[in-house]
Amino acid sequence: MELFESTSPQATLSPELESPYLNVGLNGEVTKTDSALSTGEDSPLNPLVESGETLDDLSGLCLPGQTPHLGVESDEITGPKESLGETTDPLIGVGNNDSLVGEQSNDLSVEDGGNLSDTDKTPSPTDQGIPLVGEGSSSTDDKTSSSDEQTKPEQPQAGAIYVSPGESINDAIKSADDGEVIVLRDGRYYESINIDKSITIKAENPGQAIIDGGTTQSFKWTKNGDEWRAEVPWKPDHIVVGDLSTIRMGNKLKSSGFEGGFYYENGEVRIRLGDHDVDPNKAPVSVQRQSGAETGITVNADGVTVEGLVIRAHSQEGIEVKGGSDSFTARHNLILGSRTGIDMGSKTGSDHLIEYNEVSNYPLYTESRDSYNKMVRIYHNSEDGGIFDSETTSFRFGSKDTIVRNNYVYEMMDGMQPRTMGSSKDSERTLIYNNLIQNSRDDAVEFDSTGAQNMRFHNNVVLNGMVLSAPSPINVGPVDIDHNLFLATEENGIEEKGVIFKFDGRWSGDIHRNMSITNNTIVSNDSDMGLWWTEPRGSEKVIVANNIIDIKKDQGKSFPFPESNNLRSNSVGFQNTNGTWDLRLTADSKARDYGNTAHDNYHEASDGKPDAGAIEYGSNWDFEMVGPSWTKKDNASSRPSLPSVIDPAWVGLGGKSA
Repeated sequence: MELFESTSPQATLSPELESPYLNVGLNGEVTKTDSALSTGEDSPLNPLVESGETLDDLSGLCLPGQTPHLGVESDEITGPKESLGETTDPLIGVGNNDSLVGEQSNDLSVEDGGNLSDTDKTPSPTDQGIPLVGEGSSSTDDKTSSSDEQTKPEQPQAGAIYVSPGESINDAIKSADDGEVIVLRDGRYYESINIDKSITIKAENPGQAIIDGGTTQSFKWTKNGDEWRAEVPWKPDHIVVGDLSTIRMGNKLKSSGFEGGFYYENGEVRIRLGDHDVDPNKAPVSVQRQSGAETGITVNADGVTVEGLVIRAHSQEGIEVKGGSDSFTARHNLILGSRTGIDMGSKTGSDHLIEYNEVSNYPLYTESRDSYNKMVRIYHNSEDGGIFDSETTSFRFGSKDTIVRNNYVYEMMDGMQPRTMGSSKDSERTLIYNNLIQNSRDDAVEFDSTGAQNMRFHNNVVLNGMVLSAPSPINVGPVDIDHNLFLATEENGIEEKGVIFKFDGRWSGDIHRNMSITNNTIVSNDSDMGLWWTEPRGSEKVIVANNIIDIKKDQGKSFPFPESNNLRSNSVGFQNTNGTWDLRLTADSKARDYGNTAHDNYHEASDGKPDAGAIEYGSNWDFEMVGPSWTKKDNASSRPSLPSVIDPAWVGLGGKSA
């Protein structure tokens, strides 16, 4: 049960009221008393409300539209005046004798024996949608976007089930009804969660409730050169120090010159944190549990929402959505140190919304970007104790009618893995847009699929990696890749074997079908990045058209597909200023009116003749915020630095884009 103080004038207290307690008897009579356990008959002459008034007169203590309900079988309700100040919300706990005992701080507790009545459950507030408008279009998506305001600390939510650290989230789920909200108070929860009802699980204060795959056991860390060491009687896959995620590498880490990651030797974890000044004896450390930490949250129901959580140190998935579960939403979550951030499977489920999340597997890219052979040697199980990482990714999904937007993913093997959906219907198309995918050690976006893959990948920024886009292969489609920025920089870029596109079809033995790559802006000043790699087996209904290709290492050969009106130039005519890339076109840009109208899918030309590239002349690059609104560099320590040529506003990390 929860009663809240209104901000209306009648809820304020006059300073001359000195008696600190509010007392309500079984008959509903409300008085002010000097003692915590007095009755209405013994109340002093200075009542908080006039003697004889009842609980109905406490409407000023409720939220607008809420009716006060007791739901207890007590003859006494007491509360200290300190909890009823003019600017704070009075919160009332349920004591072990079923009486309501006021807390000294703004907190709500349900102690042993507390009895919450069903009459106290009130509908939870619904999210207010803010439409997102795509480029050059006035249309909006059916799914609504959550605003920054929704992730700020909230007042306690009426009708919600509150859980505190040390209590079981799974037990709260068992007691919940479909449609209810479970709110997690600040702290760590050392359990794997199974959601089998249509409920919402959210943090009371976004970013402060942590689903931790680590052990509750503490370790003594000692510094030995550039390593921190601790005796751990098992071999974990992931460790998170502070907010810096690390993954286990092979034992050759000790002699390879690596600066980040950890290895396991002689019963010790030996961890290197690079240039991050973090003391694991002072920062919270999550050493993955020996068992029971494979998955943070498993979803086995329709209509589940997970919001505002930190999910860290799990050997498999941060969140796994089981096949057949529809309408799953994940927003404003930070997932650190899990092999897969969110796994929605292939040909499973529909109507998912994945937005404003952040996923990292530091230091997978940072510590091996200079050598593919080093990456293979260090990470794979076959090489002296590293974890096998070929499936390390932020999101794996083959779901219908799904939106993946405004996410920030980095330090992955594969940035994202769109998979087979099993449907080609327009009404079931999946949209992937306004995401920042940075520092992928293999494929930034791996579209591998031998079945129907009905997706549009548009208005994203893909920044640095070995392969920026991998349609390898798309055997059925349809897949449209349009209006993206594919950017590769010398600074912090891959140092060997890099390409913009990979068209490998060898493993499937089939040709590419139903794919378009149109109106993208591709820019690279990295001499190690080529345009494309691996010859496909053939194509059917494939087009590459109206793209800007401004790369330092141009292989000088055509795409292995039909192509039209691709501008390949190192002097396109961008509005670059002061050493920063501004990829809007100048008035005399070569890209103006360069496009082919037969292939201007989704592109709105200002004068009827499409320009090449993602940004029509006279238009701006409208790119919204990515990642949880509450994350900053200081609480997501593994966030990579941006190359100096990249304006944070252009990639959703600060200010307004051009």
